Amino acid sequence: MNKILFSAALLIATCNGIQVSKVLQQQRSQLLWKQEATNKFSWNATQELKWEVVNAFIDVQTSPDGDVFAIQKISSELQDTKYHLYLYNVTSNVWNLVNSDFEVKAVRFDRLGSMYYLDPKNCVHNSEKVKVVCGLSDFEVTVDKRIIGLIDSSGLQTADTLSSAYKPALVPPYEFKSLSGFKGITLLKDQPILIASDGTVDAKYGGEKLISISAGIDGSLWALQDEGNVSDFSVLKWQTIVQKWYKVDGAKGTCLSAYNEISVAIVNSLGLLSLSSQNGHQNEAIYVQSAPQPPAPKILDISTFTSTLAQKTDFDWMTDLINTTTFTKLNQVFKSSANDKPRTEAFASIKNKTNLFIVYKTNFNVVSGLFFSGPFPDSTTDNTLSGNTAVIFSITNRFAYPVDTSSYATYQEFHDVLTIKTYDSEVQISPQCGSSIRGNYVDTLVEVRRAWNSATFRGSLTLTGNVSDPDNRNVQCAEIEIYQGL
Repeated sequence: MNKILFSAALLIATCNGIQVSKVLQQQRSQLLWKQEATNKFSWNATQELKWEVVNAFIDVQTSPDGDVFAIQKISSELQDTKYHLYLYNVTSNVWNLVNSDFEVKAVRFDRLGSMYYLDPKNCVHNSEKVKVVCGLSDFEVTVDKRIIGLIDSSGLQTADTLSSAYKPALVPPYEFKSLSGFKGITLLKDQPILIASDGTVDAKYGGEKLISISAGIDGSLWALQDEGNVSDFSVLKWQTIVQKWYKVDGAKGTCLSAYNEISVAIVNSLGLLSLSSQNGHQNEAIYVQSAPQPPAPKILDISTFTSTLAQKTDFDWMTDLINTTTFTKLNQVFKSSANDKPRTEAFASIKNKTNLFIVYKTNFNVVSGLFFSGPFPDSTTDNTLSGNTAVIFSITNRFAYPVDTSSYATYQEFHDVLTIKTYDSEVQISPQCGSSIRGNYVDTLVEVRRAWNSATFRGSLTLTGNVSDPDNRNVQCAEIEIYQGL
């Protein structure tokens, strides 16, 4: 019997693609895998086969582009365990074998879409398959090529803590730290969220006991609840407004990977993989620990203006970043192309106003922006506003630095400059979209890297799109729009 199972496993593993059912193919057109956010879900299984354990998917990972990858583990008494990586083709509904000559037991992505691999010997490889670091059982990678990994039992790495300095990896410019005492990790806007060895997550996220956790590219957070001695575990979703987990019915599993607010992929104990969709109806959310029901989804009103820089989904994402306030309406208070309007008009549009969103298109064709809670003063002198809520983000790259409630703004009408500074980033712009009164371009969009008591500032490729100059020179405004959130 073992020989029969082994032969069947090898036959399936050597195929270039695994066909899914005709029923799913008919339903695929209704699968809203990458669409607008909602709290209603249904589930479509990508396989309807009767799987044996030797053929099961054991891990799933979604990319920032929404691609779905899964790992198949094939084991036998006659040979070593083999791992195969598959990519789900949403057009043809086929699982395609990837890198048949390169075995991996996990794949991970940074927020810019760069792919990383974990081989069977627990070595991390970059997208070029170059070995970067070994001795990690799991890992995540930040956009600045810093690897945060969970130490394995090989003894190759010494245990670090979250506060430890990063160590140089095998290949520059990669750096890493290896953490002990944890069994799960995800990055929420490049900040680690960890599952401890006893299954508990950080108290900031309720201290709930979890099996698996995953953050989407839009900042949504999903998990599987540790329910004790069961084969598959309930799906949880973090509700930012009420700061609680709630249950999402319809599918259970052993590991999951989130793409966005409504899209998550789940593998169950039989190795079957399911994808969420909006098709159908979902029961009302049930909160863990008897938490209250979430508020009805807000509808953001942008009917009073037309934007050339962002769409409705972009504005929804942008306003959802502000977890301290819920906005239902945006008013456009200023709009200008490069050197089209005077600075006095730009500054007049923000004086005395609160909750301002500035959407800024660079001359490198990237749309980024910032939010500052204000209020901005009515003054012609230099002013510094501290202790306000701020966030800096890129709409083009769906990237945001963490919301900072202790940030500050420097308002310098005389120098034509508006500076918003958070712990992780800083934007300095002339809000009229153009050169200063002296003809200089002063715009800078930088990220802040801190070590001990010092900080270094470097141009953010994500915010500017300035590939040719990492020092962030020659960044200019091509178009700007300013909105007040209500």
